[in-house]
Amino acid sequence: MVGSKNNGKEEKINYEEMILDYLRANNTGSTITDIVNGLKISRGTGGKYISILEAKEKVIKRKIGAYHLYFTSAPRYVPVRAIVLFYKGVLHGLSSQRNVKDQKDKENYFKELGFIIADNFNEIFNANLTVPKNTRNYKILLKLLAKLYPNIDVMQYRGVKISADVNEEGTIAKYIFQNVKLFEESEEFLYHFYMITGILEKQLIRLLNKEIKADVVDFSIENKTLTISVEIKE
Repeated sequence: MVGSKNNGKEEKINYEEMILDYLRANNTGSTITDIVNGLKISRGTGGKYISILEAKEKVIKRKIGAYHLYFTSAPRYVPVRAIVLFYKGVLHGLSSQRNVKDQKDKENYFKELGFIIADNFNEIFNANLTVPKNTRNYKILLKLLAKLYPNIDVMQYRGVKISADVNEEGTIAKYIFQNVKLFEESEEFLYHFYMITGILEKQLIRLLNKEIKADVVDFSIENKTLTISVEIKE
């Protein structure tokens, strides 16, 4: 591992730390191609040091759809509890706005916020979701979205379970969330999911260039469950 010279001394490149830093910055998962292109290193070098990191259990590999994605096994996160409490305050403040009156107004308000947030999610969706060419059946794509969701929505933690029920035509999906422990904190976390429907709707419109409808269709604060539907309209 030899890099540039500094004051006549050879400076070693720490490829392992470079790769770990890249994976921490891209915590939704990266392929080897993503890593070597992002770090501008050879595929041989990238493959070698990823294997070393796997052997040291500093990197984990998951098969998601047709891809093998790599994640750091010890990401540097702000304490989740601090994030949840901060976000709880944000949701309460937003839901208390004077121009947001009844329940339906609040649902629409938070969904519109999701549309705005979606503008910052292009990189995540473009990197991890691909659409088969010349197809009208998006069943594989909609199922894959359920697997990727925990990495897209950083507020999901502590064992949330997500399953996907997709129709045979691949046009309608229902995502059933179980063990949503955010509901233990406050009922106002329901508004988080209205923002998520806005994010999903806008990003899928961009990805598929079709009319999309995403909604919260069922929830139980007491049972910590929630269902989001996504419909691709022809």
